[in-house]
Amino acid sequence: MDKKVVRSAEKNFKSGDLQTALSDIEAATADPETGVDPETYLIKAQIETKMFGSDSSNTKQTYEVGQAALATFMKAFEMGVAIKKMVSEKISGKKMY
Repeated sequence: MDKKVVRSAEKNFKSGDLQTALSDIEAATADPETGVDPETYLIKAQIETKMFGSDSSNTKQTYEVGQAALATFMKAFEMGVAIKKMVSEKISGKKMY
């Protein structure tokens, strides 16, 4: 698997096929190459957020989708910070914290 699955998820997200997009991006998060990329999780969070926003039923399941979206956004953020820290350490040759 490669970035084609991530592109497929983006395409399906943009066309409104959220279930297929979520399925694609779930596969991408399990892949060794795309599963370590914060962008993969950002796309997943966008899909989950769209799913949350499109359901106005205010049920427990809707709430759980919203919570999952928030958790995925936080994971993407944390991964991005960790990558930035590693790059800075490699450039400077010393630990930042």
